[in-house]
Order: sequence, then structure tokens, then C-alpha cells
Amino acid sequence: MRDEAARLARALEWIVRLPLCGDRELAGLMGVDEHDARRLIHLLAAQGWVETVAAASPELEPRRLAVLRGAAVPALAAACGRDLASLAGAVPARPRDLAGRLAALETSARVNRFLAELASDLESSGIARLDDARSLPLALPRSERWWLPGVEGYGCLRAGPLHAPFLVAWDRAAAPDVHRRRRLGDWFAASGSAGRRWGREGLPPVLLVCPSAREARVWEDALTRREEAGPVRLDVLLTTGDELHAAGAGEARWRRPGRAPAPLAEQLGWGEAPVVREVRIGPALDDCTPPLRRTGRSPGRSAFDRAASGHGGPVWQRLADLALATSAAEKTLVEWVARHPLLGAAELAELTREPAGAIRRRLERLASCGVIGADAQPPGRAAIPGAGDAGEPRYLLTELGMRLLAAHAGVPPATFARHGGVTVVPGPGRPRPRALRHREHTLGVNRVAARLARGARAAGWRLAQWRNEAESTHRFLAEDGRIAWIRPDASGVLVRGAAARPFLLEYDRGTLDSGDYHAKLEGYRRYYAAREWEGHFPREPALLFVCSDRRAEHRVRLAVDGWSDRVAVLVAAGWQCRDQCVELLGSVRGRRADDAHVKRDHRGDSGGAVEALAPARGSDGETGNAGSGSPGPRAGEPRGRRR
Repeated sequence: MRDEAARLARALEWIVRLPLCGDRELAGLMGVDEHDARRLIHLLAAQGWVETVAAASPELEPRRLAVLRGAAVPALAAACGRDLASLAGAVPARPRDLAGRLAALETSARVNRFLAELASDLESSGIARLDDARSLPLALPRSERWWLPGVEGYGCLRAGPLHAPFLVAWDRAAAPDVHRRRRLGDWFAASGSAGRRWGREGLPPVLLVCPSAREARVWEDALTRREEAGPVRLDVLLTTGDELHAAGAGEARWRRPGRAPAPLAEQLGWGEAPVVREVRIGPALDDCTPPLRRTGRSPGRSAFDRAASGHGGPVWQRLADLALATSAAEKTLVEWVARHPLLGAAELAELTREPAGAIRRRLERLASCGVIGADAQPPGRAAIPGAGDAGEPRYLLTELGMRLLAAHAGVPPATFARHGGVTVVPGPGRPRPRALRHREHTLGVNRVAARLARGARAAGWRLAQWRNEAESTHRFLAEDGRIAWIRPDASGVLVRGAAARPFLLEYDRGTLDSGDYHAKLEGYRRYYAAREWEGHFPREPALLFVCSDRRAEHRVRLAVDGWSDRVAVLVAAGWQCRDQCVELLGSVRGRRADDAHVKRDHRGDSGGAVEALAPARGSDGETGNAGSGSPGPRAGEPRGRRR
């Protein structure tokens, strides 16, 4: 019985240190199987120490995750031999700490998974063991914090008398590059004061996990500039989520900029015990007065009721409630509305491959929670053909919804609103965003997306990515050493099996003159000449012009005629799509080049943009590798990508 009580105490320690632990994470941290970990969580819940929540996310598998109950904090402080203030300064035990983890659920879950897999891999290898790990307590005053701002966790390895502490930072794909550079600047600015708290051993290294190689290059470039500017007091080790997934936490290769990668145990500095005080539960839990058992509604049900009522609590509480109350499918819709404003239910149904009725119900519920807002057809304007039901509401992201996405991305709201590639309902006195000022253009691009998704499915392909203008904009150094840029209206990738067909989209309403076309095409010429698409697409993207009417089509054809013999250029008459039964781009004319740069003509009504971009199986060399480069999210899970 005493052994069982000690195991319960150890399980509670890990759940307190790392909120939102599941049975899989607890099993890795404790060295037990998942069945035993699940039983320990159940016993702790039965005694009133913890409760489990089911926060859904399109990025995570549905599981119940354990957290310390607020009512159990006084009893826990007594069990640890601390007062409440001391406990709140050591582990994330306050309600606001838990709310912050819920709002950033994906990051919290992945940090916990990484630490648990690291503990398991080290235990199997016998090299060392994970002696301590915890999520950081934001209740501690900034002047007393021993970690760098914006890092997500702390851990410490132990091999005999030697210790190797480290900090953990998780980079989210939706974070803009400007945030990455500012985050690094904040670390350098705080490294002096934080480092002094670590004594002669100095500040431990930061383990930074990047979503892909592209983001890792952004961090490496910023770190290299810092090193060139002067002495560096900060050690940052980089890896990617793909590397962790392929090699495992224990064998993944970590690297410093300009140096060879190596496993983590070889990269860390080993020395004396760290200054961070351990959190241990002294006596067995049987000797402690258990907290009162929870009565009434579950945390998820309570959060659902508060979110639906739109209560006026603090923003941090509302974000936590929304994280618990919204489903994975609803979170996906929020992302779509944020990055592609003025979408309607019919278009979202095409893009997400979900029934339109279910989409409408989810949108209405999100609107009632204040995450999105309906933007009805302006008075005096006719309904857009093919856009769905006449007068169907179109949706925009609200300020609350933007804050929810910013928390998911780990980015300050002001930075995310400006650089995150989202469009937010303008507040009083604020200028209308570009997408709303050019409403007809925005609606036209949305129609292209929906019909392209439908046409791709009919041709046996899938619209795996659809990026908005901000995510598709790219600045680069041209071959003459000057800064150049492209700003397509959207971009995407069609996939079928291992084949991928990326494209850049220009939606033209006939409002540009010849000079505008010249500047636009010159930017694309430089883009293709510098092969700037590498790292962003699995192969060279086609350049697709979709024209709203005959006049626009005529102007575009004159502009692109003879423009390039090497780039795949498609001109499509989108105005021929008169109802939802007609595939997008029913008539494609113009020039197109395959991978061997052999020009081809597509004429008449037998083809289509989908066929031209993604030809039938066995034709046009179906050799594209959808797994190479930086493929990004599948349709239904748009992802921020700022260059």
C-alpha cells in the first residue's frame, strides 16, 4: 500500500509540473505502461486531486488530459511543505496558469510529449535520466524569473552527480517571422539578468523546436547576425518537429548555427546541480488530507456554458473557455475565416469537404460565442452568382477570435493582428482592411478556391493547400542584388498520392493597365529566375491567371503572350462558371510548360484549370513529390506562412 501511495504521489508531482498530461505522457515520465498511468490518473481524480479535460484540436488526437484541481492547491502546498505563494512561484498552480496552457493547447501538449519521450528514450538507453521537468509558473514576478521570456518549459538531465539543465521553446508554424526575430531579441536582452541567477554554471541552453526547415533557417539567420554583432551569452540548439518524429526525442539531432548536429546528450553542458528548487511531495498522499471532491458540472460543460453565454469575464478566462468549448471542426473553421475573410457556408463546405448544413450550424455557434461575426451582403448589391444562397452571411474574425488564434500561435495579439496573415473586423475609428475595401475581389478569390476544390475532387485530386495573399507574398534578393517581391492573390497545391501541382493565383477583374502587368510579370520573372519557390513548394509552381470577364481575359492574354518559354502560365476564363455544376475554369487557353520546358497549348472546353495543373494519371510526368520541401497544411487546416 505504501508503494502504491508513493506511486500516486509521483504521478501527482508530474501532473502538477506539466499540466495537461495524458496517460501516454505520464507513462513515459514514470516508466510505466499506459494502462498503469491511466489507472493512476483515475485514482487521483477519485481522491479529488486532479480532473481531466477533453480539449479538442485539429492537430491532436482526441484524448483526456489531466490537470490539478483548483480546490486541491491548499492541500498540495501542505503536502509539498510550502505556502501557497511559494508553490505558485514554483509550478503553474494558479487558475490563470492553467488557462494559459489551455489557450495554447497544441504547444502545451507537444512540449509535454517531447519531455515524456525524452524521459523514456533516456531510460531505455541508460545514458541519463530526466530528473526534473516543468511548465513555467507565470505567477512568479518578472524580476525573480530564472528563465527567458517566451520559453515554454524547463528540464534537467542527470547522470550520477552531473546535471544538464535546459530550457524548452516551441516555435509554431502560424507565428510570423517578425515574431521569431523579436523573440530572439527578447532572449538576448534578458540573458544577462536571468543568467546571473544560475551562478557560475551560467544560463542553460535553449532547446528550440521549429515546425520545419524553413523556420529553422529564419532562426539560424537571426542567430548568425547576433553572433556577428558581438559576443553571445546565449546558447540555442535547433531541431525540427520532423526530426523529432523521425528519430525520437532521445536520438534527434540538435545543432548550433554553423556547426554539425549531434544528439542532445552530447550537446548539453554537464555540471553541478541547478539552482532551481525541486518540487517534491513529502509524505505519501495517504498521510495528507485530501481535497474536497468536485461536485456539479464538469470543467468542459462549465466552459461550454460560459462561452455560449458570452460572459464578460477576463480575456484569459474567455480564451480558456473557448479552447475547451469548441470542437476541432469549429477551430478549423475559425482558421479558414481568419485567413480568408468573407467566406460563406457553401464555400467552406467545399473547402473542408463537410456538409453545408453542419458548416452553417458550426458558424452560427462560433458567432454566438463571439469568435467570428457575420457580415451580410451590403444593401443595394445583388447576390454573387455561384456564391451560395442569396443573402447568405459571410464571416469575419472578431477581436476575440484573433486573440484566440494568437494564443494558439504563441504570439502577442498586436503582433499577430499586424503580421499573422489574418483579417479582423475593424474596430471603431480603425481603417477597413484591404480585403474588405476590395470586397468584390475578395469574393472572387473565395469563389475560385471553392470551385477549384470541387473541380480537383472531380478530377481525382485534392486541394491540399490554399494560402491567402499575405501568406503567399514573398520578398527576396533578385539576381541583380536588388530587393524584389511578388504578391499573388493566393497560392495552393493540388495533390494526388505522391504527385503535387503547386500554383500561384492571380485573380484579375480587368482593373490593371499595361504598366501594372509589366511590373507584376517582372516580379514573377525574377522570382522564377532565382528559384525562390524552393523551400516553399515541392516543385516549381505554375502561374495561374483567373479572369472575371472577357475584357480582363483579353488584357491578360496580351500581357502574358510570349512572356516566358520556361514558366507554366495558364489563363482561365473564370466568368464561364455560371452555376455550381460547372467546374472552375471551363475554358483554358494560353501557354504552359512542363518540367522539360516544352510549350503546350490548352484550348477549348474539354480541359480545365484542374486538368492543366493536375493532368490525368500517367500524363505529363506525374512525378512531383508532395513530401518534399515545405508542404504545409492540408485543406481544412490553413497555416500561417509569413516570408
